[in-house]
Amino acid sequence: MLRRPEGWATDRKLTSFRQRPFGTPQRTIREKFDTCRFSGHEERVADLLARVVLVRVGTIGVEAEIAAARREA
Repeated sequence: MLRRPEGWATDRKLTSFRQRPFGTPQRTIREKFDTCRFSGHEERVADLLARVVLVRVGTIGVEAEIAAARREA
């Protein structure tokens, strides 16, 4: 699904969201309220999640640099 090496964790999380069979109560809820199908948007969602993860990892790096600079000052 994801073609980036850092995307393995995101890919694993997306795999856990694939449609699974539901029991009777869940099936009723799904039929009444589930109007959005993940399968039609899988690639776009994967790309968005990969970008979010990349930005968050970058933010963590910046936060670490700021903390190190404060310790040195």
